[in-house]
Amino acid sequence: MSEEQAKYSVDGLKYNEGKPMPTLVHPTMVLGLARIFEYGLVKYERDSWQKFTVEQAISCLPDAGLRHLYRWMEGERIDPETGYHHLLHAAWNLLVMWWHDRGQK
Repeated sequence: MSEEQAKYSVDGLKYNEGKPMPTLVHPTMVLGLARIFEYGLVKYERDSWQKFTVEQAISCLPDAGLRHLYRWMEGERIDPETGYHHLLHAAWNLLVMWWHDRGQK
C-alpha cells in the first residue's frame, strides 16, 4: 500500500488498497463532463447514449470526438452550438466509447 493510500485507511477498519481514489479526479473535470451529459439530455433524451449498440458507438463516436478535437486544434475552444469546450465533447465521446467497449449494459 502506498503512503497516499495508507493515509486514507482508518486503523485497519477500512482497507483501500487496490480501490480507486476518486478524489484524484478534479471536480471541475467531473462537472464539465456532467454538463455534456446534461446537454445530451436536452437535445436527445436521458441516457440515450446507453442505447447505442457497440457497433453504433464504434461507427459514430470516433468521428464526433475527432470533429471536436480538430476544431480545438484549429484554435476554436468553445463549441458554438453548445457553449462548452470542444475537449469536453471529445472526452465525452472517448468515455462513452470506452463504456461500450467494456460491454457495460
